Amino acid sequence: KKTPDAKKTSGESPKFTPARTPKKRPKKGTVVKSAANEIEELRFQPILTSSLTVWHRPKKQHIVHLKEKGVTMLITCQADREHAQSVGKECKRLGLKWVHVPLGGANLTLLSDKTTRSLTPTTQ
Repeated sequence: KKTPDAKKTSGESPKFTPARTPKKRPKKGTVVKSAANEIEELRFQPILTSSLTVWHRPKKQHIVHLKEKGVTMLITCQADREHAQSVGKECKRLGLKWVHVPLGGANLTLLSDKTTRSLTPTTQ
């Protein structure tokens, strides 16, 4: 589907550009099916009176579904540049506890140290 461009140039016919259909975003708090499927595949391991799983940085849709599954706390281990605060903000909105462990970059001095290198396998 094409629509005429609003601007005409000196007697020329109007330019045609493809019509853009806006991307439909889910309403805030709505669980996206793919996010729900990802959460269903998580394996929680019992620890004392609770359970634990390890996973990548959750999106807002994931956090909603985690709450629906009974999760009460999220712990993130990320660098500040990975926008961990957005996870915390969503947890707060949903009434979940949130703990953030800030991670820095690799210690290049330590990684290049001869002793450290002798302890790590080489990849070829």
